[in-house]
Amino acid sequence: SPPAPAANAVTIVTAADENFVPHLAALLESIKASFNRDHFLELVVLDGGIPPLKRNLLQRQFHIDLPASKGSLTFLDCQHMYRGISTHMHFSPATFYRLSLGQLLQHHPRALYIDCDTIVLADLCRLWDTPLDGAVVAATPDLIMKNFVNAGIRSMEETGALPASRYLSEYLGLQGRGDAYFQAGVILFDLDAFRAANISNAAIRDLSNRRYWFLDQDILNKYLIGKVKMLDTSWNCVNSIREIFPHLNADWRAKVLEDLKDPKIVHYAGYEAKPWNNRNAPLSFFYWFFLRKTFWYEAIFNGGTAPGDEPAPFRHSLLRRALTRGWHLLPRPLRRPLSGVASRIKQAL
Repeated sequence: SPPAPAANAVTIVTAADENFVPHLAALLESIKASFNRDHFLELVVLDGGIPPLKRNLLQRQFHIDLPASKGSLTFLDCQHMYRGISTHMHFSPATFYRLSLGQLLQHHPRALYIDCDTIVLADLCRLWDTPLDGAVVAATPDLIMKNFVNAGIRSMEETGALPASRYLSEYLGLQGRGDAYFQAGVILFDLDAFRAANISNAAIRDLSNRRYWFLDQDILNKYLIGKVKMLDTSWNCVNSIREIFPHLNADWRAKVLEDLKDPKIVHYAGYEAKPWNNRNAPLSFFYWFFLRKTFWYEAIFNGGTAPGDEPAPFRHSLLRRALTRGWHLLPRPLRRPLSGVASRIKQAL
């Protein structure tokens, strides 16, 4: 566990494995670009297996324009954690690391967790200073789940293929409080209160014995219901939000349009919503802008070998490019149900 932070430090935490290094690099650049340098930027990566060379490249990039007196980048080895718990769709075990944030940052009273598939466009010190008013965490309402409820979308087969409203009320046990379901991609933690809530061990047992539609996000909602302060949705602006427009009420539709004009954090939530999977993803230009400032832009844009990677055999890279081209020729309605399979094939290649 890192030592206690300095008095003026802002502790930002994300999670990544080797596959996510380029996107982590883009996120780091976006955080630095708008961060108030009157504060110390303490950035902690929950590391799911980033090789030493790539960690060194990230350190070099992080400190190009940020001296050690103004910021630090720390990697916490989490590869041993949550290995026995199965995932699905595009999720990796790194998604579970935030459940253990209280133990991983034992000496920290507060932490701001941000998913690695995001780009930050506003000063995070503003979010950091949000009073929690007795809540354990602060997070934004999950508008995608509101859409699922209103549209009658059913949960995955392993959870009974329940309509979303019944999944929240019965399977998660939220009863009449499903409207308070939050999105876990951006969470401000009161770590003292989170440790006191002691949900980590219960969460591990729960995830080992039962399947969940949205994995640790569901678990956090299950155990923290009623202990959450809601943040403005501009702090977690899901880029594919226009796709769910028809099933949001008028107030939320107006709020979504407002957020899209000036998002504070863009969240590329979902396989097809990620620019590296789909170059036409909404708001992808923010991602490409910050990726250009990293070592990985050419590799991601051209689909070649990234810094620190072993060169792929020629036939291997040809197959990858052919499959990628074929994937983008598929109609979107066909791509969505196959996205999890596509993600696993991509990782295998």
